[in-house]
Order: sequence, then C-alpha cells, then structure tokens
Amino acid sequence: MAVADLRGILHYVPQFRGETFVVSVDGAVLASPAQAQLMVDLSSLHSLDIRLVLVFGARQQIDDAAEAAGVTPSNSDGTGPTDDTTLKLCLSAINSLSGELMRGLTTVGLRAANANAVHARTAGIVNGTDYVHTGRIEEVDTGSLKVLLDEGMIPLVAPLTYDRSGNAIRLNSDSVAVSIARALDADKIIYLCEEPNPRSLAPTGGQIPAADALALADRLQSDGFPSLASKFRHASRASKGGVRRVHLIDGNDSESLLSELFSNEGVGAMVYADEYLLIRPGERADIPEILTLIEGAVENGFLLERTHEDIEAHLSAFSILEVDGNAIGCVALHPQATDAGSPKMAELACLFVRRSHEGLGYGTRLLQHAESSAEKKGITQLFTLTTGAVPFFEEKGGFDVGPVDRLPETRRTKLDASGRGSRVLYKQLK
Repeated sequence: MAVADLRGILHYVPQFRGETFVVSVDGAVLASPAQAQLMVDLSSLHSLDIRLVLVFGARQQIDDAAEAAGVTPSNSDGTGPTDDTTLKLCLSAINSLSGELMRGLTTVGLRAANANAVHARTAGIVNGTDYVHTGRIEEVDTGSLKVLLDEGMIPLVAPLTYDRSGNAIRLNSDSVAVSIARALDADKIIYLCEEPNPRSLAPTGGQIPAADALALADRLQSDGFPSLASKFRHASRASKGGVRRVHLIDGNDSESLLSELFSNEGVGAMVYADEYLLIRPGERADIPEILTLIEGAVENGFLLERTHEDIEAHLSAFSILEVDGNAIGCVALHPQATDAGSPKMAELACLFVRRSHEGLGYGTRLLQHAESSAEKKGITQLFTLTTGAVPFFEEKGGFDVGPVDRLPETRRTKLDASGRGSRVLYKQLK
C-alpha cells in the first residue's frame, strides 16, 4: 500500500468515529459468497467505533421460495400488493434470513439483536388496488435502537413488522433504511446492491446531488433497472431529509464496502445533500498539506521548491480543492506589478492535484477557478511557467506558448536566475 493511500484511509478514521451508518443489503447479496466477507467488514467498521444498523431485503429469497412452491408471488420487494400466499412466503424467507444473519454476525464477534423498531400500517387501497398486507411506515422507535447502539450492539431490522393486533405487514427494505436513518440522524446510508457496478449507471465520477437523483431514478426505471431506481429515489428522499451521504455499491464485490468508505472517490455511486466538492481560500492549517501535495512534483522538477515560510508569506494567493473534506489539490494566483499601460497580469502557479485523483478533471476545475478569480480582480492576462505541463495548459486551459520577454521585468529576472528553463504560456482573459 502506498503511503498516500494510507494517509487517505487514516483521514477518515477519526471522522467516522461515533457516527451512525445504516447498512442496507439486498437479499441477492446475502445469498451470494459475498455475505461472509461482508460480516468481516462490518466487524472492522464496528471496531472503529462506528455505530451500525443492518437492514436487509429478501426479494431473492422470496422469489426462490415461490419457485420451489410452484406459486407466483403478488410482489416480492415490498413495493406492491402482498396477498396471503405471498405473505406466508415472506414470513418464512425473512425469518430464515434473519437467523442466518444473526449467526454470521456472531461468528465475527459482533453482538446483534432483532429490532422490531419500525411501526407501520397497511397501505390500504392505492390507485384502485388493495395492497392487502403491504405497509406504509408511520414512525421509528428510536429509543429502542439507541439503547442497542449504546450497548455496542447492531440492531438487525427486517423488511417486516407487526401491527397492534399482531398482523404481519410487509415493507420495502429501501424505505426502511431511509426511515431509520432519518430518525437516528444517521450520517450515511450504504446500499449494497445486487446489480453490478451501480457507478457505471450514474454520471461521470459517481457523485450525484440530491436534486438530480430523482431524474436519474426515472431514467433507470425506464431503462429496466427498477431496484436501482428505487434506491436512487429513496436516496434523494434521505438526502433531503438530512442524511449527508447515501452510497450505492456493488454488493457482490467483496472489496466494495471498505473501498467506498475509505477513499475520496470511492467505487460506487453517491448521492449527497451538502457540498461534496469545493474550492476555498487557503488557511494556515493547510500549509503542511500543501507541502505534502507538491512534494513529489518538486522532487521531479515539475514545480519550484517552496518552504513553509514561502507558502505562509503568499497564503492569500492559494486556493484549496477539497473532496469530502480532504484536500486533494491546490493552485495559486499571483498578481504582477507591470508598467503603466501594460495589461494587468497575474501568474498562475503551483497548480497540482494529488496523484491518486489525476484524470478526474480536478486540475481543470482549479484552472477555471483561478481564471474566474483573476477576472474578478480585473486581471486581463494570465501566464504560467512550466517544465512539463505544456500540453495540459494548451489543451485544457487554452494557453499558448509565448516569448519570455512578455513577462513582467521582475518575474523575468527571477526566471533567468532560477536556471530552470521553464516554458512560458499566456492566456488573454475577457
């Protein structure tokens, strides 16, 4: 493992400690070999003092039971009507799966308890159709869930509940996860999906604002991905209700859970409500991070060496690009003193993106941010000096290589003294 990767992981450990994650697993995932590794990964998260609630679906198990019995279920995922025959299949499949999960959690040293914490009523007649035993969630018993969590236990929540008369009510696990997360003010919902690579169905990069998740859900529904459509629809609802992050990952990939949580970019799709990516002014606390960011580029001769004192003296010129609270890039903008009547010029310098995040467009974002800042300052021309990034500035930024004698005199003198042989590129702003 690279040191940079380890730093990225360690960044999240204190950030996650004491937080509440609701993990919702599709029944098909629990029927696969991935279940064993999932139990181990949940144990790892629990060891970091992360409070976990485990919600599970049972569609696959219900469909398998129906096929074995030679019957057709009225609905197997809790979104449609549940008739008497289907309810019997649900009870058998869910109770069996609950016992299997309890056994699996116990074998990895976790304490768990079945939590009948979701209260619901039957949905009744919807658009002219009697939903019979399918329910609608009314409230969540947060008190009982918090007691279990405070005792270091994992509440296990099935897509099934009972009314005051003891009648069973079938629920949709996606909806259960959202209701619990909102009631507990959980920090994350993590959907372990039966579909492979949910990220490939999401926009580039996999990060989706809550406002866009509903439109994506409609598209997925039309394209024949009803299960993922449901999760994106519920993710939007969760985000608007205060859950900061909702992750959709490939539950059949045994490495996906930890890879999603302990890296900035992750491996799945993520719906978020707040600012996931931002570019902000540099602060004193950023100086060690800036030095770490540019260290490799300095060693390779791509960037000029800077000391802690150099950066501190020019800190107001720096902007930091953060992804999920982690600094992954920087850029500096230095206005230049020029002769009267000359274009107002500024140097774009120290543009760098962490190697683990190259190729994702972050360098272009920083470049655009610097240009926008320059225009607000009345700058009419940018220049940059580089020994190895000429193609980037030409192709992504619209810069052109130009003569050294166009530089302001003080900057030209400094370049000559450095002996670095940098190429100079210019760009005219509006």
